[in-house]
Amino acid sequence: EDEQDAFTERGLATNKVELACSELFSVPGIATAYHTSVLVNGEEFFFSDSGIFSDRALTSHQGKPSERVELGYSRRTGTQLLRALQPHFRPGTYDLVRKNCNSFSDCALHYLMRRRLDGKYSALERVGQRVSLDMLNRFTKGMYQPNQAASDFTTDDVIAALDKLGDQEPPPAGGGMSHARAALTLG
Repeated sequence: EDEQDAFTERGLATNKVELACSELFSVPGIATAYHTSVLVNGEEFFFSDSGIFSDRALTSHQGKPSERVELGYSRRTGTQLLRALQPHFRPGTYDLVRKNCNSFSDCALHYLMRRRLDGKYSALERVGQRVSLDMLNRFTKGMYQPNQAASDFTTDDVIAALDKLGDQEPPPAGGGMSHARAALTLG
């Protein structure tokens, strides 16, 4: 907590950070599935199979998240967030269980504020990571297919890489950094 306070108070922490959450469904007695995204000064940043997207219409929540939580202020901007996370959340690397919107939100909150996503939002995928692929296939009626492009992904590795950046400005990403269109799939 001291690191978080020092990070958000040092310099001019003027960029408002919010978490947008939508409850997707519940598995009684186990967990609830959520879709999360992060807002910086009202601009939503979220991850889907098509990569990182940003817009101001809360597209990934169909404009109406079930919950919108003010988290505080950061010295870092949405553009900096996009540059820092884009190398770790590329198009085609989404995995419903291992690398999803909640993984992105967790890393984004760490980058912006040095805090982690509340575990309740990712409880169901943590259960999914501990059960067999056969069990996952039975639960999803064969709809879940692991994405090999996400097989080595861990949020801890991304957070370690972000920590190495320190206060450095992330390098500019090549080409267009932001997608101002709707995601193909919700996550």
